[in-house]
Amino acid sequence: MNYLLYLAVVACNVSASVFTKLNSKRGGNSTLFNFFRALVPFLAFGAAALAFGGKITARTALFGAAYGACLAGSTVCGYFALACGPMGITSAIATFSLVPVTVFCVIFRGEPLTAIKAAGIILALVSLVVMNAEKPRADFNKRKWLTLALSTLLLNAACQIIIVVAGGDGGGITFTACAQIVPFLAFGAAFLISAIKRRSARTSETADELPSDDTSDTLNDAARSSGISPAAAPTGAGKAAVFGAVAGITTASSALVTFLLAASSQGSVLFPLVSVINLIGVFLVGTFLFKEKPTPKRIIAIVFAVAAIALLKFSA
Repeated sequence: MNYLLYLAVVACNVSASVFTKLNSKRGGNSTLFNFFRALVPFLAFGAAALAFGGKITARTALFGAAYGACLAGSTVCGYFALACGPMGITSAIATFSLVPVTVFCVIFRGEPLTAIKAAGIILALVSLVVMNAEKPRADFNKRKWLTLALSTLLLNAACQIIIVVAGGDGGGITFTACAQIVPFLAFGAAFLISAIKRRSARTSETADELPSDDTSDTLNDAARSSGISPAAAPTGAGKAAVFGAVAGITTASSALVTFLLAASSQGSVLFPLVSVINLIGVFLVGTFLFKEKPTPKRIIAIVFAVAAIALLKFSA
């Protein structure tokens, strides 16, 4: 078992979570954040693939593009599921993406399902559910929320299955580069549409009040109308771009390292193990960096996670 690669993928996942949360806490523009989250890894891994990736095969490009499409779909569905339903239960449902990928690996990849491995997977699911479980509010559209949450689950599982299938082919950098194409196009289009709408709104708000040749005053008043001081407006946008860029690079790096791990690890062990180690990492960062209270529920979840790691490590 390559411990350094496991630690690397978890470090990337935790870093992406931290910068996503920082952008949210600072009130950063989510559209700009997601655009740079897609743009920077697209450029970075695209250049790396051209320089070091070697020959781009149709199979690698297809799997990479499919992974990117599923990842973009999961991101969008997860966002809207969180927006219209309870966050904790939504996250708990999404964690059950471990089940389809485990079933796939056992049935179609011939991986053994021992009692120890099964117990480890169950404990991993329990730890993830306990960490995220919460009492739901009553005032939300349950059908719409459940559809979006289940879509997130299935798309997450599809991402994991694609990595399992493509991991033995080699060409990790090329795979990761191709995986950035669909998110870049999707979030780039969303950013462009948002920018056009904002520009149109600012023009309509200031056309009757300000001279058409006073550009600086127009921009300042537009910033004030959004509740932002003129001096702070560029800085906020800059932070959203930086946070998005770092989150994008770390997310793409996580996909690359997971791809490399899939070539030498059982998928039915890899993804549960990464999930619970990631859970512990997020817990530690939340406790010490964001000063979140370590409630009894969270501590119990960590205990289950540690037990799951021990069992999965033993079964690998």
